[in-house]
Amino acid sequence: MTTFYTKGTAIEFIERVFGEGKLSNGGLNVSVLCPECESKKEQGYSKKKLVIRTDNFISHCWVCNTKSRNLVPWIKKWKPNFLSEYITTFLKSEQLKDLDGGEFEDRGQKKQHTSLPDGFTFLWHSQTSDARRAKRYLSKDRGIKEEKDFWYWKLGIVDSEVSPQAPHVGRIIVPSFDKEGELNYWTGRAFKKGIYPKYINPTVPRESIIFNEINLDWKNPIVIVEGPFDLFKCSENATCLLGSTLDPSYLLFRKIVENETPVILALDCDAKEKTFEIAKNLLEYGVKVDLLRVPETKQDVGAMSKKEFLDLKDTATPFTVENSLLEKIRLTFGN
Repeated sequence: MTTFYTKGTAIEFIERVFGEGKLSNGGLNVSVLCPECESKKEQGYSKKKLVIRTDNFISHCWVCNTKSRNLVPWIKKWKPNFLSEYITTFLKSEQLKDLDGGEFEDRGQKKQHTSLPDGFTFLWHSQTSDARRAKRYLSKDRGIKEEKDFWYWKLGIVDSEVSPQAPHVGRIIVPSFDKEGELNYWTGRAFKKGIYPKYINPTVPRESIIFNEINLDWKNPIVIVEGPFDLFKCSENATCLLGSTLDPSYLLFRKIVENETPVILALDCDAKEKTFEIAKNLLEYGVKVDLLRVPETKQDVGAMSKKEFLDLKDTATPFTVENSLLEKIRLTFGN
């Protein structure tokens, strides 16, 4: 984006309004104290989590989730004596027609609701032929053998003997629960041959949920893998992307930044470039990131034993600004 002012001018103005900031991403972002948080003494209010871009002044606080397309709402509410200077110095004439009107954008995170597939029953106590077959698959291919694991993951099934006409017959269902214990997502995986697609999910935006947040401790490092079935092999403090993308539009990304939670990335071998981009994005927001390189012979965490994963976890290497180029070459071309 081409601006008609310099980066230095923008940084100098932001710091006069909000106080000394912390620069990141080559000065593209400035992190300052959030006046909204400070006024309410919200948890983390003394941390510099209001991020302002210096090329367009888009702003977002990672603690209270207050955001705006420019600085007008912030300045108008907290430092009105700077408003005239900001408008005349940093806004083009055409932008004046499309100001926020002094209002912040919606800060609410819409709660996502879904329901389990029709015919869902918990798997452990079921003794039908489908259930026995599903348990064999979980034991042989996924390492799920003990009763405690079935209940920890709350694994279920849509059984052909119980609900023969249900659309999700022949799939193992892995539900997800938010921090309050409410169902927010689920994944179904076929354990019978000839059932397509292999994976099915509810129509809930993936950006808006954190898979099994109920199990997460934000104060300790969190392992991130691609899918729910990879989680079976991880240590307990782990979640998944439901894909291979994570950026500031995702609730998971925002919670990591808000809590300054260290991350161990353990994505599939074929997601090397995406692993690098996710690590780079998190690093720019001050998050400590370690990379766990899954062996080519395994392809993904789900193909490993739990012991193999835990042993490999101890070898995860830090991702830093200094070694980012080296990591990118290594992720792309291997050792």
